[in-house]
Amino acid sequence: MGEWVRALRGVGKSTLATVVVVAVLAVLLMWQPGSSGDAQTGTAPLTGRSRDLTSEGLGLSVEQAVAEMVTLLPKASIPAIYEPTFVSALEGDGFLAADDLVIGVVIDGEAHAYGTAFLGRHEIVNDVVGGRAVAVTWCPLCFTALVYAREFPGREAPLRFGVSGKLIRNALVMYDRETDTLWSQFLGVAVAGELLGASLESLPSQLMEWAAWKVLHPETVVLEQEERVFDRYTPYYEGVVVGVFGERHGDGRLGPKEFVLGLQLPGFQRAYAFRDLSEFPVVNDHLGDTALVVVFDADLGTGVAFNREVDGRLLTFDRVVERSDGRLMLRDRETRTLWAGMTGVALGGELEGERLEQLTFTQMFWFAWTDYYEQGPLWEPPGSVQ
Repeated sequence: MGEWVRALRGVGKSTLATVVVVAVLAVLLMWQPGSSGDAQTGTAPLTGRSRDLTSEGLGLSVEQAVAEMVTLLPKASIPAIYEPTFVSALEGDGFLAADDLVIGVVIDGEAHAYGTAFLGRHEIVNDVVGGRAVAVTWCPLCFTALVYAREFPGREAPLRFGVSGKLIRNALVMYDRETDTLWSQFLGVAVAGELLGASLESLPSQLMEWAAWKVLHPETVVLEQEERVFDRYTPYYEGVVVGVFGERHGDGRLGPKEFVLGLQLPGFQRAYAFRDLSEFPVVNDHLGDTALVVVFDADLGTGVAFNREVDGRLLTFDRVVERSDGRLMLRDRETRTLWAGMTGVALGGELEGERLEQLTFTQMFWFAWTDYYEQGPLWEPPGSVQ
């Protein structure tokens, strides 16, 4: 299991650091500048067509989402990054330890990495990867890394996103500098302002240790930091505090801060618990009309999800037990092609050179998933009691 996951196995311990985090969050919660209405949200009134999210299993409308929005900090008091600079992996070793966690993005063969400890102080990076304008977002309270395209229909220039200082159900709320619209990070939906009801395009990313990311993507560049940064959220990760507001929907199927890999497809959602994936590291599954495979590497403490269809052919995958270089490998039953488990690249066999389509997913705390998906589907291992 990856070191960052091992470190969180102690979740639930009561420590002095946890008490400090509780106190800090309490102060933030009491500090809510402004009053109700527009002054509170800092945006134009709700206008335009509402998007009914209940059909997507979320159990709330846009109006409900904005009604639950709470201001903790002034807008942009957590400074997003608008002009990121990057260095080579070798230079990155000067400020990232092997087990530091990074968000990794690959577009058109170009790989970028972003240290989460550093992102905890910024939460959003406006970047360009493989020619695409992207927003790399990180919500430490929920442990969610989500990446969105910044291009928007009808606008010549990409949107630029900042941190609004607000939360909806413990999750980050972003704003764009062009229209001052508020966006839910978890949903990728505009909840207030000029672009109300619009959706952002989700882009695949991965969350893993720096050393593992470098092995998979040796040509990666990494967001520059002047020095190694202590992750100020570590006491929160290890403690008993659950978000700012606690659990909205207590769900005893898992502990509040257990990790899940959450998949969101149009109209369908499912979570896969790390504890189950550790035992069943390759899961061939269907979600709606999508045939998918979830792959989990317990040594790295991270997972990924791919579409199982290649050129119209449905594949079924098994783990390759013997790994000469320590990497998790797959073999499909239909063609016997060998695949790299974390990248989805076919390394040998009939389909050599093909690449599985990575699906958009997020790894996150269980409580954060159930905040939005009350009693949502949780994958059950074979033979488990319902």
